[in-house]
Amino acid sequence: MPRSVLRRISYHVPCKFDRVRMQLVCHSWYLRHLPPLPPQLPWLLHPLAGGPAFSCLFSGADDLRLHRVRVPADLRSARFFGSYDGGWLFLASGRTTGNILLNLRTGRRIPIPETPTSSARQRNPA
Repeated sequence: MPRSVLRRISYHVPCKFDRVRMQLVCHSWYLRHLPPLPPQLPWLLHPLAGGPAFSCLFSGADDLRLHRVRVPADLRSARFFGSYDGGWLFLASGRTTGNILLNLRTGRRIPIPETPTSSARQRNPA
């Protein structure tokens, strides 16, 4: 397929998950290296009965597209606060503690240290 046609098609497929599927349809598209993606808006996560699913509202489809994402069982009830490049999510697994970064691609977890609030510092001056 000519590169110009591939570029026009890929322009309408901004979602990384949809591009992976596009590469599965035609392996030569993968070999031709698709043009870089435009910056993507943060992921929107929508909980389903079987666990959270990634909802890509900007996939270019007319209907809402859901992409199933494996989230560890112990984090399925966590509150999701943000997503970042590279598949990272910012989660809170506890009510006021337990902040964590989770990489959906690798499963790596990075605990976020607790920061004392100003009221806690006033009660326990250093």
